[in-house]
Amino acid sequence: MKLGKQKVTEFYQKYSKLNLSDIEKAKLIQDWLMKNITVFTPPNDKPEWFYNTGGQRRVHFPSSVMIDHEGVCLSYAMTYARLAERMGLEVRVIQGWNGMSAVGQVSPPPQLFLNAAEKMFLDPDTTTYRLDYFNHAWNLVKVGGSWYHVDTFQDIGLMQYTPDENKEPYHYFLRSDEFMRQHVYKMGKFTQREYNLQRAWNRNRIPASTGPKNEEAKGLPNLAQ
Repeated sequence: MKLGKQKVTEFYQKYSKLNLSDIEKAKLIQDWLMKNITVFTPPNDKPEWFYNTGGQRRVHFPSSVMIDHEGVCLSYAMTYARLAERMGLEVRVIQGWNGMSAVGQVSPPPQLFLNAAEKMFLDPDTTTYRLDYFNHAWNLVKVGGSWYHVDTFQDIGLMQYTPDENKEPYHYFLRSDEFMRQHVYKMGKFTQREYNLQRAWNRNRIPASTGPKNEEAKGLPNLAQ
């Protein structure tokens, strides 16, 4: 058995005996990733796509997360999906656009980017797709018969740049389409400014999420080791 698959099996063998509900399984995976995995940061002179982890594994594949304990958004999302499937959850990996702009920014208008990205994803002519609109990946997981968005990678990032009194480890956990599309967030490590956080993805191919279950999940215990 390859080492990456072995690590997934070890996770399943360790936690499957707990007899968890769907929401507990979804949160366990989020907590485990946040506890054990770090965000890969490439050197300044080259883009992350051309970089390997310290163990010389490509940062965009699940093996970088399960073996070397570091990765980028795509490897986080693929790892979440593999662990979720092993634990018996239905899950999707979403590739789409993620944008951020300061509240009050006038030029260019933040809504301009969101509208352009949404138009591109809804265009049936896929030849018009622009690769720069595929800049992020996250998950959709089914809990209790309904679908919800999960973005562990972004939650880890927000934890790094948010002051202690405002930290939200589950900001992007079990969220709705409406929340993911656009909301305001106040960061604080370097600035107290508020930011528009925006997403776009192909809604024609991804199940709708009317959620959220975010508040319910926050009250559950952290079982990750």
